[in-house]
Amino acid sequence: MSLREAIKRDFWQGILKLYILNQAAKSPVYGGKLKKQLQEWGYQISPGTLYPILHNLENSGLCRSHIRIFRGRARKYYHITEEGKVFLKEMQSKVTHVLTILTGGLADAGVDPRINKTKTFQNGCEV
Repeated sequence: MSLREAIKRDFWQGILKLYILNQAAKSPVYGGKLKKQLQEWGYQISPGTLYPILHNLENSGLCRSHIRIFRGRARKYYHITEEGKVFLKEMQSKVTHVLTILTGGLADAGVDPRINKTKTFQNGCEV
């Protein structure tokens, strides 16, 4: 895999995880519903990609699952945990900041290019 392909894959997997957390914060979600929503927006995702992500979110404590019977079949629903809500809010802020830089330049991100000062992220990285 080329570096470009790896960057794209990692980017989309990260965005997908945040999307799932965001949806799970609104109401419980299940794999089939997420897959259908993504398809409606033009994104194809295989079960081999989606379900490991759901399991990883649960194993990390960001989501919890419960089983409901729907039309005679068990369906696993995921909902966000308090830890997941805190993480999602933190990441939404960081994504907004990064998108500001990418779409509006450094001045829009709190960096004054005239005096070459940088704004420090919460995690200590500098822009």
